[in-house]
Formats: sequence, C-alpha cells, structure tokens
Amino acid sequence: ELLRQAEAELRRRSALSEAALADEPSIVLVLAQPDRVVALQRVPDAFGRTESELGACLRQVLALGSSLGIHVIMAATSLGVLRSVLTDKVMQTEIRHRVVMQMPEDDSFVLVRSALAARLQSDGPRPIAALAFDSHQQCAVRFKPYCLTSGDDTGIRRAGTELAGTELIGQIVAIARQLGGRLG
Repeated sequence: ELLRQAEAELRRRSALSEAALADEPSIVLVLAQPDRVVALQRVPDAFGRTESELGACLRQVLALGSSLGIHVIMAATSLGVLRSVLTDKVMQTEIRHRVVMQMPEDDSFVLVRSALAARLQSDGPRPIAALAFDSHQQCAVRFKPYCLTSGDDTGIRRAGTELAGTELIGQIVAIARQLGGRLG
C-alpha cells in the first residue's frame, strides 16, 4: 500500500511547478528484504521472469522519484534477493547509491561494475570493510562500517554506538597493529 501511495504522490508531484515542488517535503520509503513481499516478486513466464504489477510500481518510483523528492532505500542480504524483485538492468540504471559488503566476484560486477566488492576482505575477516558506490559518478569508496571497542568479545561494534572515549586515531592505530600482526 505504501508503494502505491508513493507512486500516486509521484504522479501528483510531477504536475507541480518547480517552485511548488521545492516546498514539498522529502519522502523516504524503506524496503527491507523486498523479496518477502510476494506481490513485488518477479513472475515466471515463457521467457524467464517478468516484473509484477507492484514491481512495475517500484521501478517507476525508483526511476522518477528522486528528482521529485521521493527516495527508496532497499536492504537485501544478497544479489539473488534483489534479482527476485528487480532486473539487473533496473538495478544498474535506477539505483544510484549502493552500499555493499564482501560478495562473490560475479555479483560485484553486477552491483559495482568491478571486482572491488569481491576484494573487500582480502586482509582477512577483520577489520570488516564495506564499499559505497555511486553509479553516476563511477566512484567507489571503501569504508569501515564498524569500529573497535574495548571490552567487546568480538572486538567490533556497529558504527554510531558509544565508543567509550575511543578516538578515531586510536582505532586506526589498533587496526594497524592487528593488520601488522598478520604480516609478521
């Protein structure tokens, strides 16, 4: 229902003037595990799979929404999950910003047009790395989605949580020591 409302809002906003559109609030639609919504799943046909009616609605919002202040954030565990809802072409042309973790090389070429996402963990499982990719600028930035903490049995904690006074430079030094220990 929310996706259909977003599509209706897309039609309404496309008829507005630039001045009126500037006064409209941004809308953010978040889809976690979109494959779990049966109505979004691509439907088998004689030639493979075609998009469902709700999938066509999603594609429309992805294609035209951002310029009208309607944005979609999707979270999926794998490329296969996304493929059950969107075609590779739609993913490559309509999803501008992608954040990915370590993945198989074939999947990396689909999502970030290179093997970069397949090489994120070349130094081992720690520190965990992710890749932010902007398809319009063809720009990829490797970043650390987790940070080191003391007293955590795994040695990592999600970014944005309290670090008990640990400064970024201290984290960098600790990571350097961990990586240096692997080489020695």
